[in-house]
Order: sequence, then C-alpha cells, then structure tokens
Amino acid sequence: RSNQTFYFLPSLTNQVPSEFWSYRVKDDWKTSLCNAFIFQNRTPCNFSDKVAAASLKELFEISCRQGIRVEIICWKTAIYAKVIEQYRDMNTMCATEIFTHLAPKESMHYVNSIEVSEGRQLIVSAKGYGGRNGEKIWNLGYGSILEAIENEVGEHAQKEIVCPECLKEKHIMESKMWKADHISTLNTEALRCSWGHSTDPHLVLGPDDNIDDSMSVSTGIYSAYSSATNTSTVVTGTTCTTACSQRNVESMVPAVVIVGLWNKAEGCVENIGSGFIADRKRGLIVTASHIFFDYEKERAKISEQFYGLRDATVIIGIYSRGSDSAIFTYTADIVASDVYNVDACVLRIRTKFETPVALDESKLRNRTEYPVSSQIIDERLPRLKLLPRGVKIQRDTKVRAIGFRQDGEGIWHQGKRINRIPASSHGY
Repeated sequence: RSNQTFYFLPSLTNQVPSEFWSYRVKDDWKTSLCNAFIFQNRTPCNFSDKVAAASLKELFEISCRQGIRVEIICWKTAIYAKVIEQYRDMNTMCATEIFTHLAPKESMHYVNSIEVSEGRQLIVSAKGYGGRNGEKIWNLGYGSILEAIENEVGEHAQKEIVCPECLKEKHIMESKMWKADHISTLNTEALRCSWGHSTDPHLVLGPDDNIDDSMSVSTGIYSAYSSATNTSTVVTGTTCTTACSQRNVESMVPAVVIVGLWNKAEGCVENIGSGFIADRKRGLIVTASHIFFDYEKERAKISEQFYGLRDATVIIGIYSRGSDSAIFTYTADIVASDVYNVDACVLRIRTKFETPVALDESKLRNRTEYPVSSQIIDERLPRLKLLPRGVKIQRDTKVRAIGFRQDGEGIWHQGKRINRIPASSHGY
C-alpha cells in the first residue's frame, strides 16, 4: 500500500529449532508428505536464498486467492507456512502446513535416502487433510512450492519421495524412499515400500501428474478380482512386483444387494440401486432413499413412498453362490426413512419369491410369494457393520465403492436392461 520495497535476508535470521517440525500426524484423517532433494556435492552458491525467494513468491501468490490466509515463519535455512482455506458455506476451514529445510546430516529432519550422501538434503514436507489422495495439500501450496523448488534445484540433486505410511508409523531414519524419476514413469495402481505399506501414486506424485487412471474406474468384480491370476501391480522401493491388493473387495460382495422399485400394477421395475445387508436375522437392509422417493417433487410431496404409485413394493436381489450376478429373491418394506435430512432408508424383508428370478429386463409380472420369518437371509452371507456412534468421518475420505452400476434412471440402457453384476470403484 505504501509503495515501499522490503527485502528479506535469510542469512540474518535464526537457525530453525531442531524439534520444530515433526513428520508425524496426530489425526487419522491427516497425512504427511515429504520430498527430499539429495545433494552429492556442495549446494550451489546462494542456493538457500534462492529457495526461500521461490517459496515466498509462491506463498504470496497463494495468499492473493479469495478465502485464503497464509502464516509464515522464516529461519536461515528453513521456512514454515500454514495455508488456511475458509469455506464459504460453513464455519469451518482446512489448513495445510508446509515446511522446507536445507538440512545438514545431523538434523532431525534428515531422511534415510537411497542415494548415499554426506551432503545436505533439501526437505520439502507438508501435512494436512489426506482425503482425495491429499488433493487439498497439493492445491494449498505444496504442489506449486515443490515445482518452484524443482526449478531452482535443476540437475544439482536427486529427488526422492518418502513413503507416507512410513512417516505415520516409523522414525524418519527408518522410513523407506522411492526415487521420483523411477515411480513417475510406472503405470501402476499402488506403490509398496519394503515395509509392506501400500500407497496410491496420486498421493505422492500429485493429482496433476501423468498417472494412468484406468485402474480407478468402475470394474466388474469377478472379471478383475476373483481370479488369482488377475493381480494389480505394485512398486517396491527397488523393484516392481505384483500382489493382489483387492481381495477384500471380493469378500464383501455377498453383503451388497441390488434394490429395485417394482411397479406391480404395470409389471415393471421403475428404479434400481444398491444396498447392503445390515442384519441377516431381522432382514434389515440399508439403501438410498431416492430409489423410492421423488426428490424432484415439491417439498411437501417428497415423503410419498414409491413415487406415489399405489401398487408398488421393494424387490431385493442377493448374491447367488456359484454365479457372477445377483438374483431377485425377496420383497421388502421401508421401515425407516428421513427423506428431508438424509438420502438413506432402512428396508425389512417381508416375502420371498417361490422362484427367484434372474431379471435382466425391466418387465416383471406378478409372482408367487410367501412370508418369511426366522433367519430371513442366508446366514452364510456376510453383512457390513455400521460404524459406531462417535466415529468421525472427514469429507472426501477415500473409500472403495461396491455396487451394481446402472445408467439412465437407475436402469442399464434405460427401460431395457438391468445390470446385476457387481462392480467396484474408488469413491470419496
């Protein structure tokens, strides 16, 4: 505002306190990232000043964004920044902490590099919300600062990446590393360090890197996971190996059901969705409310079950052993819903078809049913446990979504076919 020019001289500041920065995170929803530039020889002339200038320039540009506040502490060879994003729609904020340090070998921040070196290391580390593969960390300054520093480093140092899971569990000198130029050229779904930790490449390379996303799209469970020969590729610190990292998905598939809105008067299935078995003995299933309630209606009419249809009910398809698809076996009632606050409801199985139907088309005529009582659902089928109260789930937490993927209005090839083959995809 005063048109004055200010100069920052890192050489006149103090040394960074040895215990100021810790790679550990206290909250499960946070993660810690670390890139290390390993110098075999002396660092270039005025290198520390150039790194500080590049970092401060990026932080200044970030601070100019709407809703962003940046707090900075500077030392002779280190910079700490806290980048805070204030959400407009709620009284909450998200913060990313960034720490750069040109560390000597005796420093507590010195990492156990692959390249043996007696020289200094330039540490570029960050901590923050780990959802969506650390997207907030990368977008709130870590990505741009890392890029600016890489431009300053050039050919003078080798970049290595520390395993994020090691940072959570191990001392920094026990944490395993990957060479950045090696893993960035690999087409793989997971990186695995020699401690056995598995990490998504997007987390350590950034969301904008050229990573093949073909393994992150919805994939048929039985075409991708059931065969012992269909394994996903993982990368260790030194070699590329294979291991089946998705076998747990297959074990959960039988607990997932296909749920439909059956218009009995017209003899057709109107909507299709997915749910999961919550209680086998009582026949309780949790699913989405929008399958049975019309959220596009005016508010007063949303609570009308089955889109206002007079003769309609719920049909349930369950996993059939020895088959790769679900078979429609039961009808159910809606026993609990709160359509104005949550898109979820609870179903209770009421009757069972005398002859289960492998329904591929949306047409379904009336069928013989009989009531069910004790041990409603096959006890051999698993169930998915509901999280206990008090468990905190952060926004954008990475999950594995399992269900029956449909297009159109919940019908595969709208009005024609129903997809009964389960699929899995990454979700948040």
